[in-house]
Amino acid sequence: MTPSLDALCRHCLLPVSRRGFLRAVNGEACQFCCYGCCIAYQVKNGSGDASEAAWFLVRLGVGSFLSMNIMLFSLLVYSGAFSGADRSVLPTIHLLLWGLATPAVLILGQPFLRETWSQARRGRLTLRPSSFSAVLPPTATPPWPCSSGAATCISIPPRWC
Repeated sequence: MTPSLDALCRHCLLPVSRRGFLRAVNGEACQFCCYGCCIAYQVKNGSGDASEAAWFLVRLGVGSFLSMNIMLFSLLVYSGAFSGADRSVLPTIHLLLWGLATPAVLILGQPFLRETWSQARRGRLTLRPSSFSAVLPPTATPPWPCSSGAATCISIPPRWC
């Protein structure tokens, strides 16, 4: 199934090349210029399991990207890469880490949050929701202790306080 060369992408309206995608969304044949447009269109306009699977794939991809950046910057902070003259960059790095961690927890924690809420309404709590609730306090910590260099910030190692 090769898309025609004179077609436009259903999502972004760019011309579809020979490497385009032809997919059925809601029973209708749609042409896309790339896989990203295909996924975005399925999330926005799809229904049923295909749309839910596409949304899960987007959440997983964005959450993984944020998590990898958090690990990279944390490795630099804890290995002592920002010492001496670069020490003044640490508060900015901590704000960046907080800015990356908050959406990562919100994006990847949605299933845990839903389960926590449904079980709390029933008056039951298991280990899975309680582990998610343990992640919320550090994430909800305001960023200004980290940016001011205060010792109360969770992510600052003691030797830099």
